[in-house]
Amino acid sequence: MGAGGAALYQKTVVGIPVQDADMTLHFPVLQAKFRSLAEQFCGGATVRALSTGTGGHVDHVLVRRAVEAVWGPEQILYYEDFPYAGRSGVLQTWLETEGAEKSWHAEQITLTEKQIAKRMASVACYTSQLRGLFPSETERWLEIIRTRLPFLAALNLPVI
Repeated sequence: MGAGGAALYQKTVVGIPVQDADMTLHFPVLQAKFRSLAEQFCGGATVRALSTGTGGHVDHVLVRRAVEAVWGPEQILYYEDFPYAGRSGVLQTWLETEGAEKSWHAEQITLTEKQIAKRMASVACYTSQLRGLFPSETERWLEIIRTRLPFLAALNLPVI
């Protein structure tokens, strides 16, 4: 909420800038929490996995910025937000804007059958978002397969 209790985001929290009020109120809290977790659990040069925020979700971008403020880029391994990972042009646009100054590049990682099964199990844990992203288990499988087997994305398979 902004000044006077007005909503900061009217219709969407996707693909719009993080509001100054969020940066002022939430960024320092997140940064302090990550710093506390780092001191408590992470010694040495541990690599952290962090979402790029390519989907443009305000909360993902805010968390990414807070983590980057605690750990240097050499200690972070970025991954693309799912389900944006397989959508044409999303990562490239992000690399040309957010990643340009750092000379980042994409590297596709092929998942094993076991890793895909683990991914499916982890996706199923997001019960609050599951129905909106994947109304059926078949759609969940198709989306994961499309993102990791790009030649299938070109076929534009129908969602069942």
